[in-house]
Amino acid sequence: MQSVLVLVLGLVVGALSGVIGIGGGVLIVPALVYLLGVSQHRAQGTSLAALLAPVGSLGLPAVPQSWECRRANCHSDRDRVSHRGLVRGRPGPAHL
Repeated sequence: MQSVLVLVLGLVVGALSGVIGIGGGVLIVPALVYLLGVSQHRAQGTSLAALLAPVGSLGLPAVPQSWECRRANCHSDRDRVSHRGLVRGRPGPAHL
């Protein structure tokens, strides 16, 4: 019975968050805590784990190209500058 409730909860929250245009975690975490009695820590972890498949599948097609480009050292100067800015936490815009 609980698995049916979880399935219905996921469908309702997914549809509602899609219609409203917000992240589903805003709705699913409180729903898991109050309706199913899950701890807040576990509810937040469940919400993050639910994102692994869709987000990971969007990044997978870029992995072979990224490794091939890394081996061939084909990154442009623009990529290097923006990467240095991200890694060092450089304040202000990156100058190209």
